[in-house]
Order: sequence, then C-alpha cells, then structure tokens
Amino acid sequence: VAAIGVASFLLVLIGGPVAVETLSHGRSLGKLACGLRVVRDDGGPIRFRHALVRGAMGLVEILMTFGALASIASLVSARGRRIG
Repeated sequence: VAAIGVASFLLVLIGGPVAVETLSHGRSLGKLACGLRVVRDDGGPIRFRHALVRGAMGLVEILMTFGALASIASLVSARGRRIG
C-alpha cells in the first residue's frame, strides 16, 4: 500500500508538469501568462524526453535540496541555467 502511495505521489509530482510542458510545447500556466516557454539548446520546442528529464531533475534540484542545488547550478552556469 505504501508503494502505491509513493508511486502515485511521484506520478503527480513529476507526471503532471511533464504532461503540461509536453502538450503545450514548453509552456506551463505561469509561463503562458508571462509569455515564456522552455526550449532546447537549439531553440526548438521540448519533447516528452526533455520534459521528463527536466521534471526528474527538478525533483532533485528544487524539492530535495530546497532549491539550493538549482541556485548553485544557475550561478556557475555560463548561461545562467539550472541542470533540469
């Protein structure tokens, strides 16, 4: 029963944003409101694989380290980007 709970939690936590970003070509509701979108390195729209990696890394970067890892990655990146 606990495994089903954990799997459901991860599905919602990662699957929701992945589905939204994949179906809207890199836009979430907040990004849509601000006129922004997530793009690949070459400027093209992200696909499912890109959104999945972004969602999984976001779980580690933002939730597990309270944003510290994402902040450090953004500060040391030449282009100011986080890993996911």
